[in-house]
Amino acid sequence: MAYDYTKSEMYKRAKAEGKSFWSDPYKYDNDSHLSGNYCSYLTPIYDADGKLVCVCGADLTFEWLEKELRQTDHKVKLDDLMKRFLWNDEPDFHTVVTDHNGSCIASAGTTEAPIKQDEVNLYSGPISHTNWTVAVVVPQHDHLKLLLGIGLILLAVVVVGTVVVWIILRSTRDDED
Repeated sequence: MAYDYTKSEMYKRAKAEGKSFWSDPYKYDNDSHLSGNYCSYLTPIYDADGKLVCVCGADLTFEWLEKELRQTDHKVKLDDLMKRFLWNDEPDFHTVVTDHNGSCIASAGTTEAPIKQDEVNLYSGPISHTNWTVAVVVPQHDHLKLLLGIGLILLAVVVVGTVVVWIILRSTRDDED
């Protein structure tokens, strides 16, 4: 017997709210290759008279989301602008998507293991129309590389400037004698 989706909580919510939304994460298990962790995007469709015709939905697997996060992180790590400030070192960061409780939905990196026992900075923001957050985890040592590079450049400018001033002052003093 076919499943009656009009009885599902997601269908009822879409019908009641009258707008699109992302579902909470859920586990689908039917002992097939389709089993796994999912979330769904649902949108009610209305006819010209405003009558609900159907609720359309698209399911997203967490495995697909993790694959997309890994590919995006990899592309960013290879970006020339990103590498410019890291002195031929690959940036060490990863992206995480969490729900409103802080539970990991998907991650481009391993979230259970410490990141080289280094303190990290966490940059996060909400994902529109969901109760999820996307966060980028960046070890502090990557930030320090940029600051160290800027500091060394400034130090070099000061040293060169000091030498130039010393040479100018010395030649001026020699001219007076």
